[in-house]
Amino acid sequence: MKSLIFLFAMLTASAANSVTEFTVHHAPGGPSDKTTRIIHKYLPDNQYIVVNRPGAQGKTAVKHVISHNSLMLATMAQIYVNNKLAGVTEYDPDKDLKVVASIGTMPSVLVCRSDLKLTSIPDVIKSDKLSFAVAGIGSSEHLATEVLFNRMNKQHLIVPYAAGGSKSVLDILGGHVDCMFANYPTVKEWVNDKRLTVLLTSHQLGLTASTWESLYNEKFPFNATLAIVVSSQNSDKQIVSDLRRVVSNKQFVEDLVTIGIFPTPSTELVEINKVLKNNAAIKDVIVKNNITIK
Repeated sequence: MKSLIFLFAMLTASAANSVTEFTVHHAPGGPSDKTTRIIHKYLPDNQYIVVNRPGAQGKTAVKHVISHNSLMLATMAQIYVNNKLAGVTEYDPDKDLKVVASIGTMPSVLVCRSDLKLTSIPDVIKSDKLSFAVAGIGSSEHLATEVLFNRMNKQHLIVPYAAGGSKSVLDILGGHVDCMFANYPTVKEWVNDKRLTVLLTSHQLGLTASTWESLYNEKFPFNATLAIVVSSQNSDKQIVSDLRRVVSNKQFVEDLVTIGIFPTPSTELVEINKVLKNNAAIKDVIVKNNITIK
């Protein structure tokens, strides 16, 4: 009997060890979490499990990925650029991580309370003492806010939200904060809400608002790129093989579009290099605009 119990325990442990964790560096419910769960839906059954490990601006999840050979959908600006500029020493993304798949970008929109009667960026420039919600210091939306302030040569009040973008959008709808840059998947269901006015977009989204490019004659500098990373020491070829099948699935791409992601799904090196090139471009903009990541 004891032998059977021991054998069962060994088999259970072996089965558990064969499951690869798909780590999420944000709390449940946000765009990264939703995208991870869409990817997970197309991975082989019973071989991957999604686990949320939020906290410490992504460091908690990254350290787990490095030490446990899991995979993670990374918001690249935060994991590869902002944490490094903020002096994070727990990991070096260029040495400790490798990108194995490009997934897509999250467009950004600038939204304000409709009762403020702001209809354009010039209206914002004329305004004083606006409060701007920021979903995470160092996020792409925070960086866009800082660059916008530089373009306007004006500083408004920044209100940080450690819990993420959904809470800040609810506070705008409730009249507790004035404006915010938000990633489009977070506000997609509310862009036509009468309590919100969309003033600026990073991409052509079929909205009446101006695009960043039309306003400043340059592409939006802080595309929130999503890519899948693993430990640089992870040699599991099965992960890449499984992801290759996912990104080639047309229904998977349609699912990304549904939640507001601009898909760039690929495991090819040329697309991965575009992701890394975008990281370098973001770093340059941060440095040129003297943005401090705290």
